[in-house]
Amino acid sequence: MRSKLIKTTPERRAQVIGDISQGSEPGIRFYILVGISTLIASIGLIADSTAVVIGAMLVAPLMTPIFGISLALVLGEAKLLRNSLLAVTAGIFIAVATALLLGSLPIALEVTPEMLSRTQPNLFDLLVAVLAGFAGAYALVDESLSPALPGVAIATALVPPLANTGLCIAVKAYEGGLGSFLLFVANFLSILIVASAVFIVAGMNYRFDSTNKKLFLRRFGLAAFGFLIIFALLTNSLIAMIEDRILSQDIKQVLDQELAGMYGAELNRFNSDFESGKLYVLAHVMSPELFVPKEVKQIQDALSKKLDKPVEFTIRNTIVKDMGATGSTPLVEMRNLEGFFEGRELTRKELVIRETEQLLWELTSEAPGTQLEHVDFGMLPIGPTVVATITGRPPFPEIIRAVQDDLRKRLEMPDLYLLVEVIEPDFWSSQGRLLLGWTRYGKLTPDKERAIKTIENAVREAFSRIDGLFPHDAYFDFGDGRQPVKILVAVSGGREPAKEDLAHVQDTVAKASPLPVEMYMLKTNEAMLTRDGYVPLAEKLRKNVRKRLEEVRKNWHMVN
Repeated sequence: MRSKLIKTTPERRAQVIGDISQGSEPGIRFYILVGISTLIASIGLIADSTAVVIGAMLVAPLMTPIFGISLALVLGEAKLLRNSLLAVTAGIFIAVATALLLGSLPIALEVTPEMLSRTQPNLFDLLVAVLAGFAGAYALVDESLSPALPGVAIATALVPPLANTGLCIAVKAYEGGLGSFLLFVANFLSILIVASAVFIVAGMNYRFDSTNKKLFLRRFGLAAFGFLIIFALLTNSLIAMIEDRILSQDIKQVLDQELAGMYGAELNRFNSDFESGKLYVLAHVMSPELFVPKEVKQIQDALSKKLDKPVEFTIRNTIVKDMGATGSTPLVEMRNLEGFFEGRELTRKELVIRETEQLLWELTSEAPGTQLEHVDFGMLPIGPTVVATITGRPPFPEIIRAVQDDLRKRLEMPDLYLLVEVIEPDFWSSQGRLLLGWTRYGKLTPDKERAIKTIENAVREAFSRIDGLFPHDAYFDFGDGRQPVKILVAVSGGREPAKEDLAHVQDTVAKASPLPVEMYMLKTNEAMLTRDGYVPLAEKLRKNVRKRLEEVRKNWHMVN
């Protein structure tokens, strides 16, 4: 049986048979080339170099004896079949053993993407092998296409899977080694069957009767059966791969939706895995601030609802901030096919935060010792509110009012409010708060320790008879011992301390203290009486505002 599409002259037929028979001889040169190509492939896999792996495919001589098996089955040549089988079998053993030996050396072998890509073959790999087998056999019988054989050698990839098998065995990754060997078997059987079909169609054996079922089954039955098994296995692998991709798309869709309302948050990548009936998802997310557990649980619940299965979700949070000339900016770093940065419309929250940061950066950059730390936006009882946190000196109310008015005009939000949380620099040691020019206690002698306890008790007693003021801390300056001990008492309350208050405390402490004293008072924030005692009013207000903001962040969609 001959085809008009594949024409072979008697001379070309004889040349093909001679070339394949010679290339299928299991000689020393063949084994050396197999070993060299395996070393090249192994180095390329370890170094994660695609170019080196391609070079190994060009050197590898395994494709010729596979063609030899196909031609021997078509011609019924026992000697050619024996030589080709011996060459392929020995080549497989040499390739796996060479890679195993290299992988066993103390070279700190690490898994690379080139290695991983050959551990889980699927139906696409089988399809590539079928097409490559056809192209190789076609180019072999048609002398005008023979220059295409190097490209076919690259497409079939026979030695790299064997090299990967040896490397996987070396690191005891037996499942990965089995997958790599399965990839080789798929390529081997595909080339064998398709090449045999091409040789039959090309009329390489005029006497071969493809309609003789017994003869056909005897020669090709085993190979066809093996091909069907590989086809079934790789089809199942492809189905699993498709399911994984669908799952990944669903996970990414949920993560993108949930992160969209969190200012500056950007999904970098994620990993997922099933174990004991639960889906574990680890997302690598970049954002200008840390996620709180409530936000992570919100995303976890959304994933469970979307995927209809139990999910344990974890965020690996990387703190980043894109900074432009006028402040932070939510720049999207992805480029489209035309080479331009892809942008998106900012949410209401992102727009408010960006404009606020730009204004406050301009102000704080001109104020020595003052720095903008964080800006947040949410719906408080007074209305939509921006909360800006700065460290340093408190701004004047007229400055806050001017920024608030500017924001209202820029954002066209006449009901927008601006709150500024000020964190003043404060230093604390193991002995308490430190004030410039005052030591908390320093190195104390037993006499000074007794004096401090006596003075502190006297301070508490003195303030128990003063209305509207509450002592917090006492700071001591013992000096050189020749002058009175200076004592600074930090107080808070609903009124300012008076000279009479200081005189009363001075008299009470002087009567109880074994040392001469000189009293001072430092007025701090107002105090609030709670069940736990007196606390600074500003601290209580700050906690209330932060608690409300956390609730707003959990339900951010209310203001977007």
